[in-house]
Amino acid sequence: MKHLVFVILAWFFLLLGIIGILLPVMPTTPFLLAALYFAVESPRVQKFINSNPILKKYVEGFQGKRALSPKIKYASLAMVWISLSISFYFTDSTITHIALLLVGIILSIYFLHLKIR
Repeated sequence: MKHLVFVILAWFFLLLGIIGILLPVMPTTPFLLAALYFAVESPRVQKFINSNPILKKYVEGFQGKRALSPKIKYASLAMVWISLSISFYFTDSTITHIALLLVGIILSIYFLHLKIR
């Protein structure tokens, strides 16, 4: 049962990551990384992620060293803030604004602490 849940979550997060590649409103890297972590339970999903040239560049540094290239690291950080800024602009809720800022700060701290390869 646990294996099935991980496979379903891997595909779900992978789908969100692919949507994030296509839409500027969604950050990409966190979803693809989540998909990679869940894909550990499924060699088939892991093989798909690692053989896809677009997805591979986002996750290859996390397979062992947990490091990103400077280009990917700072581009991901920039896309997070661009996406959150667009969402911030189109919402009027104070709670949503606070949540978006918190997500931005947490993701920024996470990305800035990643090693550069």
